[in-house]
Amino acid sequence: MAKRHECSREGCTITYSHKMHQHGFRHCSRLCLDVNRELDRVISRLQETENPIAQEALTLAYTTLVEIADHTSTYQEAMRLARLAESKAA
Repeated sequence: MAKRHECSREGCTITYSHKMHQHGFRHCSRLCLDVNRELDRVISRLQETENPIAQEALTLAYTTLVEIADHTSTYQEAMRLARLAESKAA
């Protein structure tokens, strides 16, 4: 079996091909890449700001992104199950 790599997004259980890894990919999908980038950006801004109003807004942004990450995992699992069911029906 070909080597598979784990997605870099925390909480993602999807793996991707060694060929993708060789081409520099570290996420299983564009969704995971985008969620990770946004989380990194929000965390960086939270660490830099001293403005309490900005901190509150960024904390809300962070918690919302965590929810999006959870929904992304749910979506990916549902799609995996659909592909599996379709392949068995064929």
